[in-house]
Amino acid sequence: MALRITNNSTAALTQKALTSASGAEGATKAGGTTKLQTSANDSAALGINAQQAQSLSAGATLRGAQAGMNMVRTAATALDSTRKALSDMHGLMTRARTANLDESGRADLQKKLNEFMAQVDKTASETAFNDKKLLDGSMARSGVDVEAGGQTFSIRFAAAGTEALGLGGLSVADDESMAEADEAINRAYRSVRSAGISLDGTASALSIASLKDLFSVNTSAASSLVTDTREQVLQQADTAVLAQANAAPQAVLGLLR
Repeated sequence: MALRITNNSTAALTQKALTSASGAEGATKAGGTTKLQTSANDSAALGINAQQAQSLSAGATLRGAQAGMNMVRTAATALDSTRKALSDMHGLMTRARTANLDESGRADLQKKLNEFMAQVDKTASETAFNDKKLLDGSMARSGVDVEAGGQTFSIRFAAAGTEALGLGGLSVADDESMAEADEAINRAYRSVRSAGISLDGTASALSIASLKDLFSVNTSAASSLVTDTREQVLQQADTAVLAQANAAPQAVLGLLR
């Protein structure tokens, strides 16, 4: 009795399942091998989906928040330097009050105070982030808005030069001038300390808010990885079954030889 091999229904069904499971990637038989075809119109093939879009958006916001935090910390560090200079100036004034300075001593004190004031002005004029001056007064009104965790933080940087701090024309020529100078230094110190505390609070708030964006990025990435892995496993399994189905007719023919 003659034997005849008809259509390979197992291979056909498996190939159909593989095509359906892979979406844009269809399996076509070519010379006994499997070749994947990509559809340019399929969103999965392009790697574009809602989760990825959300992840990209959250990632951009997170980068903006991190830049904002770095900017704030740069200004806060500079204010710490200014605060230390003012503290040293106050220490000089405290010692001068009990030293009964003569004219030469007052001149020396004035010189040292001027050096500290020059340091304060240098810090104010040179502190910058991405070429933006932070403490020279140019960011006092314009400032910068930072998005983090669905919130908008409007950050302003007050001027921290000697004129802005009320230290212009500081003099220790006589006892009255020394008293006024010391009070001006104390006011400037309190102002700088308050500004530094405010910036530290802003940096902390940005850090907390940005955790929401970081969580969104990580969640989207993990979800995408799980989905991609599942699809790859299913496709590999279907491909293996298809290969076995295609090999079945050859096995039958081998038995007939």
